[in-house]
Amino acid sequence: ENSFGHAEKFSWVNLSTQNVLSWENVERSAELINRSLPNHGDLKVNVDFLFDEVVLAKDYFQSIWEKWTEEEALSDKRIPSEEKWLRLFSHFKESHITANNLFKIIEYVFCMPGTSAPVERVFSLMNNVWID
Repeated sequence: ENSFGHAEKFSWVNLSTQNVLSWENVERSAELINRSLPNHGDLKVNVDFLFDEVVLAKDYFQSIWEKWTEEEALSDKRIPSEEKWLRLFSHFKESHITANNLFKIIEYVFCMPGTSAPVERVFSLMNNVWID
């Protein structure tokens, strides 16, 4: 198993289909994050509050999904997942809805590196320095 072994558990964050945001997917991700942060209580995801946040997020996505589909068809461009999440959290902020736990998960996922190339590049550069 490589360092990205659990990345597939976060694939729902891409919001590729309307019904991808399910409690099971989000709960599995929260548990994985909480296991990876055993000594950081303030960073852990509160699963009890998270459930309510997911219900509200699903409601928002269901109400706006058709509009996004039309927007994508008119512009002939897909709305990136980060833009969809930004719109959700902006809507929550305007509506005075707190979604700190869902935000922690999304923040965690978008902070994951897409590849190990930057790290390999640093090792290569350091190797060149040590050899010279």
